[in-house]
Amino acid sequence: MFTQAEADERAKAALSDAAKQFLTGEGESIGLPELRPDRNVELANLGVPFSKKYYIQQATHKIDANGYRTRFKFKEPGYDAIGSGATRNRA
Repeated sequence: MFTQAEADERAKAALSDAAKQFLTGEGESIGLPELRPDRNVELANLGVPFSKKYYIQQATHKIDANGYRTRFKFKEPGYDAIGSGATRNRA
């Protein structure tokens, strides 16, 4: 049996863990051909909760008068529902 306070803390922790799966973002860097969809990228110097590996969903490489740039969209790595099963994103 849990006290109400313990149950509340467990529920908050479970909600926080679930919410982290929905973290997404976009980034831009110098041109890096290794930044491609279905790969992970390590982002650093973003603070403790955000400095970690992310799964690249989309990447666009551009070469123009300003040089070579890569824009990418990412999300927290995790499980994606596919059909009736689930698959783990590749490292």
